[in-house]
Amino acid sequence: MHAFWSTAFAVTAILGMTGAATADEKMFASVVLKMNSDPKFYQQIVDYCIAGVLKDPNAIEFNMRVTGLSREKAPIVSCQRIMKAYKSGRYTYKHQVGVAAGNYDPEVIKILQGR
Repeated sequence: MHAFWSTAFAVTAILGMTGAATADEKMFASVVLKMNSDPKFYQQIVDYCIAGVLKDPNAIEFNMRVTGLSREKAPIVSCQRIMKAYKSGRYTYKHQVGVAAGNYDPEVIKILQGR
């Protein structure tokens, strides 16, 4: 698996937690609303994202390169950053579609880098 890192795992978590098989723009928006209204749901998604990244050495390496953080910190910080960006609306459905296709918008990289 190439660097499908944290957002791929987060989307898997979101879909699994909502019972959806695919994510469309409406589903994406409803998940963002749930993330903003339910702190427990939000934390579950962050935790699931971290667990997913930790299972994939390529995802760990990608996160380390992009964030400049250690093997221990990169998965945690990357997932926190991307989920915070989901929640705030900075990471959009358009970004998600691009990431799913393997295209990393510069804004997504900035999010992961904490900029």
